[in-house]
Order: sequence, then structure tokens, then C-alpha cells
Amino acid sequence: REGKYEVHVTARAMQKQKVPVKELVKGVSEAAGRRFIPQSDSAQMIGQRYMTVVCREGPAYYTMSGAARIGKGCSQISGDNFTMMEMPGGRKGVVLSDGMGSGEEACRESTLVIELLEELLDAGFPEKTAIQMINTTLVMGREEIHYSTVDMTVFDLYSGECEIIKAGASSTFIKRKDCVEHLSSTSLPIGVMNAIEIDSVKRKLGDGDFVIMVTDGVLDALPVGEQDILLETIIQGSVITNPREMAQHVLEQVLNWTGKEPADDMTVLAVGIWEC
Repeated sequence: REGKYEVHVTARAMQKQKVPVKELVKGVSEAAGRRFIPQSDSAQMIGQRYMTVVCREGPAYYTMSGAARIGKGCSQISGDNFTMMEMPGGRKGVVLSDGMGSGEEACRESTLVIELLEELLDAGFPEKTAIQMINTTLVMGREEIHYSTVDMTVFDLYSGECEIIKAGASSTFIKRKDCVEHLSSTSLPIGVMNAIEIDSVKRKLGDGDFVIMVTDGVLDALPVGEQDILLETIIQGSVITNPREMAQHVLEQVLNWTGKEPADDMTVLAVGIWEC
């Protein structure tokens, strides 16, 4: 089912005993060399009568996410918005959008992009197709240009692979145990032109790795020409394993570096991935 293994086991307990379903599923996992979980509506115990237990292949990884943000000039209103969603096939999506400018108008623009993207993905459209459709809507439906960036990371919880998809978005950073990799894009935001290029790249993640997503206000607060290197250094120097604390740490370090009020909206998303 959906490319994943499913095992049906018909069994009963012996000698008036009761056997936990999780013990049977554990045996199936060991025999198959894959992680299985019982179907959500499965009984808890196997009794004297024969019953069929459905064992479904479970994800090998799980993620936890955290966010930290601050508005331009320490405003409570930010033009950056984000969402975290469950997706079909054991995937999880994290989307960050930065509306043009700052304040209420930028907030409305990025909120619109996030809401449209959620609806299209929920309807089953592929990620890039959904972004292209939103771009067409923004370009064709208005006389004035109102652009927003789209920064999306899709995690496959079975394989541990992530796909990073960008339209005009800032660099993404992958923190591993021994290094930090930054992935940048030269694509345009949506809402500017009828046809846009959407950049995407895939990376295999390991147990304890982090994906750090930021809006341009974070990088622009650092010295020109050194933004990526400095942010890499900040991320690499952290031993934090809590995603929310990681995001807050990165934002605080950048704010400490500037020593000034934010000149733009600033948002940091941190997503950690671990083996189940």
C-alpha cells in the first residue's frame, strides 16, 4: 500500500493466555527486518479466538520542529509566516513564506500563500505544481506586483531523505554531527513573472541532523559577503538538541551580532530528525 509493506497475521493465544498485539508486531518486524506498527484500529490483546492483526510498515524516522521570530523594529506583526503539515506517504512538510516588505500587508500576502499551498497540497497536487499554480494566481489576478518567497522542506520519514524546494527563498542549512552544509537558490519569488524557475535539491539525513530555514531578514542582518559563513559558524557551534531552543539560539546570536533592532522581519525554523 502506497509502496509500503503490509502484513496480515491470523493468530490466537495458547493455553488460555493473552498476548499483547505489540509483541506479535515486534516478531513480524524482527522477521522482516523492517519496522512494523499495528493498524490504528487494532485490538490491544490476542485472546483464545483467532483474529487477524494488520501490521503496516512504520516510518523509520520522526521529526520535531521549533520556531523563533521577531518583526521589523521589534514589531509584533511579521510579514513572515510558516506552516508544518502531515503529507501522504509518510511525509512531513515545512513551509516558510516571506511577504514583500514588512508589516500587515506583507503578513497578509505570506498568509495567503501558505493557505493556498496547504489547500493545493491537501487536494493532492505535487509541490512544484502547487507553487506554479499559486504564482499564476498572484500574477494574473493583480495589477500591482506583490511577491512572496516560498521555502519548503519535505521530509520522507521512511527513507530519511528531504527535498528542499525554493522560490526566491534564502539559504537553508543542514547541521550534521561534523559539519554544516548551506543550500542557496537564485530563483525568483512567486508573484513576479508568469513563468518561474523553482529550485529543488534532495539530501539524505541521519539520526540527530537538523534542517535550519531562515528568511532573508536573518541573513541580511549579518555583514555582506559573510552571511552564509557566519550563520554556518553559529549553527555549527551549537550543541542544542531541542528544535525550539535551537531556533531561538540562532535568532538571538544574530541579534547579538547586529546589536540593533531588526531592520526586517526575521524568522528561524529548526527541524530535527531522529530514528524511531
